[in-house]
Amino acid sequence: MTTTIACSYCKTLNSRQADRCVACGAPLEFDAPLPPPPPPVKTGGIDPSQFMARAKSAAMNEPVVSPEVKKATEMADKVFQTAMLTYYIFWRTVAEALAISVTAFALGLIGVATEMHLAGVAGAVLVGLVVGITSKHTWWVVLSAPLGLLAGCLIWICPWAVGLGPKGMVITGALGAMFAARLGAQNIRRTWWEWVRPFLAMLLALALALVGLALGAGMKWLVDLV
Repeated sequence: MTTTIACSYCKTLNSRQADRCVACGAPLEFDAPLPPPPPPVKTGGIDPSQFMARAKSAAMNEPVVSPEVKKATEMADKVFQTAMLTYYIFWRTVAEALAISVTAFALGLIGVATEMHLAGVAGAVLVGLVVGITSKHTWWVVLSAPLGLLAGCLIWICPWAVGLGPKGMVITGALGAMFAARLGAQNIRRTWWEWVRPFLAMLLALALALVGLALGAGMKWLVDLV
């Protein structure tokens, strides 16, 4: 029990031994003591009133973005993304065209040299298909298929040396080009261009293989003529 009691009129604390309030003289009511004031509630070391005041101030100082500015920002982001995608597709297409042209032309020449004309053209078309369905870094696209073709041709040197002849070189060359073209392939989201690209790649490979075939045949005719 507390040793003091509050006056019910003026709220002055008095000794429980007194009959009347020392401040106003009113009689003290011992059965109605004044409860002690509750301690202030703290929120993270900050008084709630101060916390609300700071939150309100921050909300008032926060810049308000108008719908027009927000729409213009979203449009600028879309334009930037479209430009970057176009840039990537352009250079990747150029790299693929170079790789297919070199590989298909070489396979056409090898087909004439090994008397495997149809195999050379078919191998070139398959290489074009593999390059067309593969997505990876631009420089690796340029180098992979031609280097794979070179490696595949070198592999057949040993069988050729033991008497199997040069005809298998066009097959191992085409397989090496296709294998190298698939190395480092990336999984990307398929768009309409990704579906059209393999068919265009096969047409380009067919055209360059026929050019190589014709040039090789012409060169062989000149050699035989001499």
